[in-house]
Amino acid sequence: PQLAWFARSSGSWYNAAMPLPIDRIERLIALDPNDATLHFALGQAYLEAGRFADAVSALERAIALTPRYTAAYWLLGKALEGAERLADALAAYERGIAVGEETMDVIPTRKMQARLNRLRRQSPPGGSSNPD
Repeated sequence: PQLAWFARSSGSWYNAAMPLPIDRIERLIALDPNDATLHFALGQAYLEAGRFADAVSALERAIALTPRYTAAYWLLGKALEGAERLADALAAYERGIAVGEETMDVIPTRKMQARLNRLRRQSPPGGSSNPD
């Protein structure tokens, strides 16, 4: 796989079109554990690998470091869905939409709103699929 370049002048830069291997991102995080972008990249890599619990942890760390990181909420919701934690995914999308509206980060906010609406339509009232 191709590697993304990281510029250190004003923080790290991540090119999602050229993702880094998980082990490389983990090594970079060991060098700079407070870089939210690296935790985001790790969460994305875990998500793409189907490692949903690991993705949740990495994305929660990215959000803890940068609470207004709208795209991290979008991926956190997807990771929580993958981990079959639907209620938590809905909450992540709701928080992310609020952040996105504050920051005017339109694209991830629209994606989260569309996903939230779709999940709400699919979920029966009360959260149970059992009609009784």
